[in-house]
Amino acid sequence: MISIDTEKQDLLCVIDYVSSLGYVDVSKLILIGESQGGLVSCLVAAERQIDKLILLYPALCIPDDAKRGKMLFIRFDPNDIDGTIKCKMFKFSPKYPKSAKDIKIYNEIQKITADIIIHGDSDRIVNMEYSEKANAVAINSKLEILKGAGHGFNKKQSRNAIKLIERFIESYK
Repeated sequence: MISIDTEKQDLLCVIDYVSSLGYVDVSKLILIGESQGGLVSCLVAAERQIDKLILLYPALCIPDDAKRGKMLFIRFDPNDIDGTIKCKMFKFSPKYPKSAKDIKIYNEIQKITADIIIHGDSDRIVNMEYSEKANAVAINSKLEILKGAGHGFNKKQSRNAIKLIERFIESYK
């Protein structure tokens, strides 16, 4: 079953595989993480040498949500997760909120270079304050705010985000 821990392990396995390829310069790895993938990418970047990190509306709220007992569609007592997890739409294991609630994400972010964070100012799932705080504590970070964008971008917003990412990567070369 999916959890922050399993997502992190999966990404570490991908990095290990890519690093084993003789034609990859592992000192130039770039991670792009979106939503929960942004949280996972931050955790991996804090553990491994990742040269550049691009975050799209990163769900850095997940640890706080797990501590509150309310994660999107999941409701539970954070002091008794095993006995109380409820969700109408999907089946979730208690492992998911358990793996999230003790993460101290900003302690991890202080260890990384989050080069660009792109977040919409109309995101109702992840408050932009999380990206603002990440931008403040990460090394060499730049926050780009997309006006009117929510959690997930429409076609126009995606094109704008892609342009920001392309400019970032071009400046990196």
